[in-house]
Amino acid sequence: NYLMAYTLDPENELTTLLLSITLLHRVMTKNVQERHLTALDALAYFYKYYTKRKGDQEACYNLARFYLPIG
Repeated sequence: NYLMAYTLDPENELTTLLLSITLLHRVMTKNVQERHLTALDALAYFYKYYTKRKGDQEACYNLARFYLPIG
């Protein structure tokens, strides 16, 4: 569970990235009741990851990959 790992170590960049991707994948499923709220949570966690990485090249690549499924 990435949320539990994030609560144990919120400074871990990989856990923050994986949590945001997991939430994004959850948004894409059909059985999510609060789709917009979950998408905002995914975006918030991703930008926490992005600021921790200080916008380096890999973080920019992951940002593009994050927005790709959204369209």
